[in-house]
Amino acid sequence: MGCWVGGERGRRPDFFSIFTLSVSMNNNNNNNKPSQFRLGQVRGDGFVTTSGIQLMLDGKTFYKHGFNAYWLMLVAYDPSTKAQVTTSYQQASSQGLTVMWARDQGQQISSDDGFFTNLLVKQFYKNNIQTVLTRQNTITGVAYKDDPTIMAWELMNAPEWINEMASFVKSIDSNHLLAIGSEGYYGSNELYYNPNNYQSGTDFITHNQISGIDFATVHTYPDHWLSNLSNDTQLTLLQNWVQQHIKDAHLTLGKPVLFEEFGRSFNEPGYSNNARLVVYKTLLYAVYYSANISGAALYWQLLMEGTVSSYQDGYGIEFSQSPDIAAVISDQSRKLASINQTT
Repeated sequence: MGCWVGGERGRRPDFFSIFTLSVSMNNNNNNNKPSQFRLGQVRGDGFVTTSGIQLMLDGKTFYKHGFNAYWLMLVAYDPSTKAQVTTSYQQASSQGLTVMWARDQGQQISSDDGFFTNLLVKQFYKNNIQTVLTRQNTITGVAYKDDPTIMAWELMNAPEWINEMASFVKSIDSNHLLAIGSEGYYGSNELYYNPNNYQSGTDFITHNQISGIDFATVHTYPDHWLSNLSNDTQLTLLQNWVQQHIKDAHLTLGKPVLFEEFGRSFNEPGYSNNARLVVYKTLLYAVYYSANISGAALYWQLLMEGTVSSYQDGYGIEFSQSPDIAAVISDQSRKLASINQTT
C-alpha cells in the first residue's frame, strides 16, 4: 500500500511482491486440485495462467482462497525465527487456505514522484526485479522465474510506470502472472465509485487494461475510509465496492479479479467482534457467489499467536483468539472445494 493521504492505510510502498501457492496446491492429491475444465492456456506444468476472467491451473479452473502475511519475509531472514514460516503455512493449511501474499520492502526516497521518474531509481528497481526473478532457490535449485510454486508477481502498489515495468518483468519471466497491486480506485471519470469521491491518481479500468497485466487487484477497508460513519454505511460501501469491481472485471476488463486485502481493525471506531465477523461474511459471501466469474479474496492478515505481536496492526487474525473468523474462513474453503469437486 502506498501512503495515500485520505485514502489507503499508510504503509511503506511495496517494492516487489509475490503470491505463492501452498504446497497442497502442487501435490497429487485430487481433493485439493480444481476439476473444472476451461478452454485456455493448458500447460500442465503447474503454473497458474488465465483464460478470460478465470485463473487456470493445469487446464482447470483455479478457485483461490488465502491470506496476507507481509512479515514472513522478515522472520524468514532471521535463523532464530524462520521456523515461524513453516508454522504459519501449517496453520493456514488447517483452515483450507491456499494462496499467500508476502512482500518485500524497498528503501524510501524523499519524493514519490522522483521514485517513478528518476532514471537511476528506475534502474535500481529493474535491478531488484532481475535479481529476484533469476535467484535460485538454495534448496531446490530452481530459479524463481521457473518455479510453479509462485503463482504471480506484483509490480508495486499503485505504480505510475506500469507499461514499462510490466514489459520488463515479462521479458525475463514469461511463466508467471503479473498484477499491479493497486487498491482498485477508479479514475477521474468514475470517482463516484470511490469512497468520498477520493482521487488517487490511479485508474482501475485503464491500468488493468494494459496487456502485460494478467489480473486485477482490489483492496477494501471501509472502516478506515469512512471511519467517522456508521458500521451500516461502511457495510453498504463494502457491498457496492465489491460488486462493482466484480462487474467491471467481468464485463469491461475480461480478466480475473483478486480482492487481495480486506479486514476490520479493532483500532478503528465502532469495532466489535461481530462487526468484524459481518465484514468477513459479507465479502466472502460475495466472492463465493461470484466464483464462476472469478472472484477471490485474501484477508489481511494472518498472525501467529504470541510470536509476531509487533506486526499486529489491528487487522491481524490469530486463529486461536478468533474462532469465529477461523470458522468462517474454514467454511469458505469447504465451499470453494465443493465447487472444484462438482463442476
